Amino acid sequence: MDPGDSSQAAQLPPIGGRVVDGNGFRATVRYVGPVCTAKEPTTPWIGVEFDDPARGKHDGAVEKPDGSSLRYFTCVNGGSGSFLKPGKFSTGISMAEALRQQYVDMNAPLLAPENLLPDAYASTSKGGKKAIEFYGESKIRRRQQVDTLDHCTLRECSISKAGELPALAEAAGAFVNVDLKANLLSDWQEVGLIASQTKLLEILSVGSNMFKTPDGVPPSLSSGACDRLRVLEITSCGITSWSQVAMLGEWAPSLEELYAADNNVSDVTAVVALPTSGNGHPSGEKGVGGFRRLIALDLSETELTSWDQVACFSALPALSTLLLNHNRVTDVDLIVSTSSSTSAAAAESDGTNPGPVSGDQVEGDAGGKHCHNDGKGGAASSGIAPPFAALSAISLSGNRIGDWGAVDRLAGLPSLRSLRFSGNPVTSGLGASESRAACIARLPKVTRVNASEVGARERADAEKLYLRVLYKDLEKAQESEDKGGQGLTKGEAEQRLAERHPRYRELWALHGDSMAFGGRGAGLGQQGGSMAAGMVQVTLISLAAVSCTVEPVKKKLPASSLTVGKLKQLCKRLFKLDTDQQVLSHRPEPGALLSTLDDDEKTLSYFCVGDGSEVLVNEIDERQQERDKERARQEEEGRLAEQLRHADALTALRRGQVAQDTASAQLAAGK
Repeated sequence: MDPGDSSQAAQLPPIGGRVVDGNGFRATVRYVGPVCTAKEPTTPWIGVEFDDPARGKHDGAVEKPDGSSLRYFTCVNGGSGSFLKPGKFSTGISMAEALRQQYVDMNAPLLAPENLLPDAYASTSKGGKKAIEFYGESKIRRRQQVDTLDHCTLRECSISKAGELPALAEAAGAFVNVDLKANLLSDWQEVGLIASQTKLLEILSVGSNMFKTPDGVPPSLSSGACDRLRVLEITSCGITSWSQVAMLGEWAPSLEELYAADNNVSDVTAVVALPTSGNGHPSGEKGVGGFRRLIALDLSETELTSWDQVACFSALPALSTLLLNHNRVTDVDLIVSTSSSTSAAAAESDGTNPGPVSGDQVEGDAGGKHCHNDGKGGAASSGIAPPFAALSAISLSGNRIGDWGAVDRLAGLPSLRSLRFSGNPVTSGLGASESRAACIARLPKVTRVNASEVGARERADAEKLYLRVLYKDLEKAQESEDKGGQGLTKGEAEQRLAERHPRYRELWALHGDSMAFGGRGAGLGQQGGSMAAGMVQVTLISLAAVSCTVEPVKKKLPASSLTVGKLKQLCKRLFKLDTDQQVLSHRPEPGALLSTLDDDEKTLSYFCVGDGSEVLVNEIDERQQERDKERARQEEEGRLAEQLRHADALTALRRGQVAQDTASAQLAAGK
């Protein structure tokens, strides 16, 4: 067949178009033309990149008979390429045709005339046949007439274009919600044509359709056909630039929810040409254009790597929900304009701002101030809206945040009430309940963490647990350097602690009087804890197998003088468990969060064991310890082996360099 034949050329898809093979696998066209290794070198083939990488056979290159390689196209996802013959794929159908296939006309012949399915029988116990009855076909058909529906789902129907516009308008004119996920759409012009025929459209899903980058705004998108559109889902659409998303924002001025996950918008700062403040950070007062009504934005898995990119969305006036899951963001760096900071400082000086001054509020250059959290959202007191002024929910799971200071800084979001935060390096060594408690304690206004409500009791427990940890840090900082401390005075230690932990003073004011603190670190100016010199009643509870049936024992103990090691001796007598087999943990009251008593030399007051506390006695899992030791040993051996390989490679490199230098010197001497 002549590859130049016009009838055949009309059947070949364009570069960037979408096709589906005979097994239902969708692919993007990367090449159209002859292939040198084919039996008929002049026959046109199409080179495709499959959506499913496992379906591919190569990366767009073929090996010629002489052993050399010839590349016809490049795959975005490595080896997901293949060549398909004409006739072995489909370029899809129109939406109008899909509607005709999926929805039966009211006047079409019934499948079950007289409520009996033809040639369909069930065997009876006596070996006979009984006809299968099907009731309600007419009733179901009446409810499925497209001209009466407001919701239409056409997933995986191989739709690649709008089709006959009059027929589409007649069938889809009443649609409010249209789902076109996982089809063969590749051109935004076709999406605009579909939208133009659905005059009432408010919700549109075109996820998992791989779109080409348009040269400009397609004419159909500038027709005003989607002024009513409120919700747009474009997840996994092969978008490679924020400019494509911005185009959609202009197309749909009433957009309230945008779901754009699994695309690449890492160029957002360059696209919006974001002005920067004097310290080189985005000012947060300008950013992405359009989207004035946007309430929810999903940018999960969009290749974001820094808060500067996130800051491009900080001035969206209505944005209340922001999803940033599974990106590579490493920090949170909120910026407040200088005027906002000045206003907040003035409010504090005249007594209108009761919040403590955080040591983490670091003055920037002339352009702005880092809002590292005062716990009160002080920037909102200015006439200028703070960054993300309306943001009430943010999700940062699966990023690369390695410092709790980033969570502290989230308290600078004045409207924040909900946080999802898991799968970050800073939480890697913590259980789900521990990381949740850490987030709750650091964010005073949050009412929902990791999809669960935060109750008043849970908040108080989390804040007290956090305060105990801070108290131990305070004690440690005041110890002499020969004991591993820093040798600071109480005032110095408190100042440094308040700088690193913005809520320290606030939490002490809330819970300090109700907790047992003793020793030289007690207090922020107080002379010792309220119960440091007295006795505390503690309930000892055994969870060990040898004594789990023993009733809990209540004891009055001297918190300021009894060490954990001595308490273990007491537990040995009560519960018949050797001290080296004990793991003690403590909670201030039944149901509260547990903290481990992990230092035998420290007193109970060091761990804030107070009146009414419970101490739980667990048994060490020796097998787990052995497994942990073996894992640590293997990791250490792996590190040593890697160091040796590196050293050998470096030695070989140096020897090679010496040999090369010697040869060069000898050659020079010979000349």
